[in-house]
Amino acid sequence: MYVFHYDPATLAYVGNSPVDFCQVRPGMVIVPAWATKVPPPSGWDSRTELPHYVPEKDAWEVRQLPPPPPPEPEPEAVQVPEPDAPPVTQELLERSLRAHLEAAQNLMEQLKKGIA
Repeated sequence: MYVFHYDPATLAYVGNSPVDFCQVRPGMVIVPAWATKVPPPSGWDSRTELPHYVPEKDAWEVRQLPPPPPPEPEPEAVQVPEPDAPPVTQELLERSLRAHLEAAQNLMEQLKKGIA
């Protein structure tokens, strides 16, 4: 035996679970909040329909699902302006390489003095 659960806000069917029986009164079914012993109707198409519980009637009614929202348009790519940087030239690259090589040579000389 099963109980059938529904959403407390929308009363839409959300699933079922096996019943729990009362330990004090054997044979009595415990129905949790937001559930009923009344099964939803069969034959509904879960792609377009969903049963909703009607407490006043202690019954279910099948309602059409709302259409899906239209897809959101892709955001446009933001063009970030490039900062005004000096053009990289052969002379600039050579100066940078010489500065790095001189720094490495100075470091090696300091290390040799520290070891000796």
